[in-house]
Amino acid sequence: MDLAVVAAGEVQNVLSAMQKNLECPICLDVVKEPVSTKCDHIFCRFCMYKLLSKKKKGVVQCPLCKTEVTKRSLTENSRFKQLIEGLLEAIHAFELDTGVKCKY
Repeated sequence: MDLAVVAAGEVQNVLSAMQKNLECPICLDVVKEPVSTKCDHIFCRFCMYKLLSKKKKGVVQCPLCKTEVTKRSLTENSRFKQLIEGLLEAIHAFELDTGVKCKY
């Protein structure tokens, strides 16, 4: 078996797993405009704002741990955004170089 093919398959699996770990628990897509809750969970800004807009008092429970979340308690997570951008660039470069699409 060709070692390059095996290595490409392993890289593909790692990149796919990393991408899966960067998904929003609400929309199940890679997080866009990440915001953190005070319980340190990360979601898309739009997903959380949409969730909050459905509640009259503007208070919801974190979808993962049920901690109280308000619009004011959300903070922009620029480090996570940079991590996502870097990973997506790496995935794109891998796909261009190998012609192999990541599974996720």
